[in-house]
This record gives sequence, C-alpha cells and structure tokens, in this order.
Amino acid sequence: MAQIELVPYTPAHRVILRNMAELYSHDFSELTGMALKETGTFLTEAQFEQYFIDVFRAFLIRAKDQWAGFALIDNKSQLSGEQGVHDVLQFFVLRAHRRSGIGTHAAKALFKQFPAKWEVRQIEENAAARTFWRQVIAEYTKGNFSEAPWQDKHGSGWVQRFCIPPER
Repeated sequence: MAQIELVPYTPAHRVILRNMAELYSHDFSELTGMALKETGTFLTEAQFEQYFIDVFRAFLIRAKDQWAGFALIDNKSQLSGEQGVHDVLQFFVLRAHRRSGIGTHAAKALFKQFPAKWEVRQIEENAAARTFWRQVIAEYTKGNFSEAPWQDKHGSGWVQRFCIPPER
C-alpha cells in the first residue's frame, strides 16, 4: 500500500478542492438527481464555500504522489448539534483510487488524528458508502460502535456512532 497523506486544506489548495468537489458532486448526482447548473458545474461558488470551505477541518488525500480525494470534518453533530462530536461531512475518493485501500487508510488516519466521539452518516440511497463505513468502523473499533437510522429535512439514512479514546 502506498503512503497515504492527509494534507490539511489551505487557501493554496482551493482550485484542487473545487475541482474534486465537482467530481464528488457528479458521482453523488447518480444518487440524488442533482442537475448541472447553466454554467456547466454542479456547485455555485456560494455552495462551494458553504459546503466545502466553511467547515471545521478539511483534508486532501494524497496517495502514490497524486491527489486521491478529500475529507471534510465538523466538530459538532449534524444530527443533534452536540459540540465535540467529529462528524464526517463529506468523504470522497476518486474513482481511479477506489477499492485500493486508500479510503480505508485515510479514514483510519482521520480517526487516529482526532480522538473523540464520531458520527458518520450515509444517505439511504448510498448503500456502497454504508457498506464501506460499517466495515472500516467495525475494523477500527473492533466492533464497538452503534448504528441507527436518521431522518431530517434533508433526507434519511444511517449513522454510525463511536468513540476513539486518546493514545490509540
């Protein structure tokens, strides 16, 4: 397995993240029916700012000396609003790097870097993401996690909850 690097987002990475956000949105459009804007993009600049920049932490994933994806993390639950819960807002691995272990290694690196309570959500339509996260979380926590359905004004799906103690 190639070395996986989580690169903290800086403004110098804006174009890279913006381009990958469009690829993420394209992939997600298969599940949500999101349509292209008249500009030929999925996201307006305001949407990009809101969903990809104005977050607690953003990381770009590098593998094999290439950009391979990104992870966006908030420090509060998107479901309950509880502060101090690390919530995976978005997690994306480019298609060329999927099923190679890169996503698994990147997710585990995030968990290790931020010992805390965690919540990871998937929309109902994204069965592949649910399978991925259940496997990664079960392996990392040795099965010590809970899973429950969620529903809010934006949709419904599944959430896995677990706690990573310091010094793991």
